[in-house]
Amino acid sequence: TVLAQPAWRAAQTSLLDFVTTHQATPARSTQTLYPVRRLQLDALFRQLDARFPEAAGFRKGVEAALGFSGGHRKRVFVEPRGSFAPALGLWGTHAVDQGVPERRDVGFWFTACAEKAATERTLAQVRKFYPTEFIYLVSDCGHDFEDLAHRYQCAYRTSSRRSPQEDAVVKARAALAASYGMGTNQYGMDVVGWLQMWFEAALVSGVQWLVHLEDDVWTERRHRPDRLPDPETVGLAGPGFQHVDLTYTTLLYGHLDRAVPANVKRPLLNYYNGMGASIVNTNALKALEQKFKDIDIGHLHALDRRIFRGTDSTLCPLLLLCGYSVDVWADARDVREDAGLDTDFAFEHGRKDKYDTGAAEHSALLPWQVVSNEASTGSSMEQDGATRYLIILNAASDVGLWEYAMRMKGKLSGHELKYHETRTSSSGLLRPLDIQAWEEQQASVQEAVRKWVKGNHTLVVGVSDWWATAMDAIANELRVNQAADQTAILTVHLFAPLAQLLHERDGGPVALCKLLEYCMLWRRSAATEGAADTLHLNAVWPVLHRATDWMGAGVDSASREDYLSAVRGRVKLFIKQMLNLRGRGPVGMVPRFRHDLAINLSEQTSMLDVANIIAGRAQQGGRSLLLDLPLDPNAQTTMQTPGGCYSQNKVTAHGLGGGQPTDPQLLQTVLHKCLTKIEMHWIGRQLSFDLAATEGHAEP
Repeated sequence: TVLAQPAWRAAQTSLLDFVTTHQATPARSTQTLYPVRRLQLDALFRQLDARFPEAAGFRKGVEAALGFSGGHRKRVFVEPRGSFAPALGLWGTHAVDQGVPERRDVGFWFTACAEKAATERTLAQVRKFYPTEFIYLVSDCGHDFEDLAHRYQCAYRTSSRRSPQEDAVVKARAALAASYGMGTNQYGMDVVGWLQMWFEAALVSGVQWLVHLEDDVWTERRHRPDRLPDPETVGLAGPGFQHVDLTYTTLLYGHLDRAVPANVKRPLLNYYNGMGASIVNTNALKALEQKFKDIDIGHLHALDRRIFRGTDSTLCPLLLLCGYSVDVWADARDVREDAGLDTDFAFEHGRKDKYDTGAAEHSALLPWQVVSNEASTGSSMEQDGATRYLIILNAASDVGLWEYAMRMKGKLSGHELKYHETRTSSSGLLRPLDIQAWEEQQASVQEAVRKWVKGNHTLVVGVSDWWATAMDAIANELRVNQAADQTAILTVHLFAPLAQLLHERDGGPVALCKLLEYCMLWRRSAATEGAADTLHLNAVWPVLHRATDWMGAGVDSASREDYLSAVRGRVKLFIKQMLNLRGRGPVGMVPRFRHDLAINLSEQTSMLDVANIIAGRAQQGGRSLLLDLPLDPNAQTTMQTPGGCYSQNKVTAHGLGGGQPTDPQLLQTVLHKCLTKIEMHWIGRQLSFDLAATEGHAEP
């Protein structure tokens, strides 16, 4: 029956149905159904492993639940249980010894990595108040926690067959790829696999709610039943800690407000709170498992890239789209909240005082803690005379720059390190076409640099400088406000090849934005050999079709192909003009902006390696090319609004923000004007660069 199932979830369900409705019996009796032989399990799991990668780590729990012990028993006899109920410790050695527990309202979900002392502390504290409740424990990083699972009666599985050292390298590479792609979170965990662990726990736990445990979650007391959320309407409830790093982007909140079913109460909670100490409705998880394939995750990722890169963020918008609300749980708090607000809670998130970081192989490659915007990330002990650094990270908007900034902590002198993100604009998906997007970025970076000049900290700035306005603004600020002698400036271009930036789940507006961004951030090199990237034109044109199909949604079928042909022709001309393309062969590409350092992320091993390269180059010193830009020191630090482009309301209203275009012809006109203005801007700017390079002696 198990092997006849077409998909892993169905096979898993059949296997769990048998395991949870039968139990081992010490001897053959009239009630015995039949013997289960180890050879049968060997054959079964060989075929399951060959068909379903998700079956990894499942066998040990099945053997334990059926009564095999120590690997020496060749067969066991099983008989039906008296009544159906999931077995406590389904993957642990206590499943048979303890029998079937009574149903509980609350269970626990816990993924652990390398902080074994903190993991045991968390489990021991939970068992003080919940001696028999279901705990789903997963080792995610190759470490073996089976002894803890046995000691604290947990349902246990492993999600990695690698050694901790091998797993650290694999996850570091996956996390690096996720910083410019989609599908893996900041810890190198596959997002779908992470969700599958939630779905699995919801299936086998037999409880209404799963409390999200982490190594830094402390249990103060048993929860109060009257504080549990409404199981009919709430999918997730967590600490009421609202911080700028956890607040939804304006784009995401607007999309959710429109797309979330009307039965979900408004106003929607506008921040993520799915961190440790939150509580999740198992019925909502089952609904999400059914609907996940229909959710446009590429669109969500474009609206807010934290959703699938940060585990605290993932469940909140997904459960909202399934028709369940996200709320605050009165029995949970975060240590960053004001301690005086509420001292009566069951679970507290953020208790990292017991971490044993020296024993964690993964900590070397994947530092777990993040950097807050405009928040201190370094030691408060400042070194007299130490250099203060200004590092500008320029990259396409899909590249997550804060992951690199957080790994520079402690590497650039003893000064406080601050990270400033200028790319969280409230504009539509096609940000490069929107005046408001680059005006906001320009103003934001000016203010941050002004504070750095007058302050006493090291600053890392994240920009996507489509129009070069951010670099201009930084250069002018530095000239108008002279920085102290003990400062160093570095401009870094972080990139990945266009083929790797484009994801198969990217919707039309997202794919179009990435194409436009690439044309604005790159230019053709004199030779293919030695170029930073190689662009294969035959791979670009199919993407162009996907990137423009959505624009014909409001056109009648008779003229739709002609309309799309005209639109594609205009975008194709833009790509050729901006990148100076001829022919069909591979073309060498280099960053359009002057930079001190360029790093191809796809060639690195980990984000920590990238941070070390940047920090090492910054410490070498030297004059930054940014200060050689051909600008007037007395020029205004704000640029004039370029005519021909459109502000946010017009761009969004005509569909360029990713909504449905109200007038296809007007949409085509808007796109044409925007692309023309970009072309003229960069032609003029390239001429100014060329003239400056020849000191004004270039031929007319």
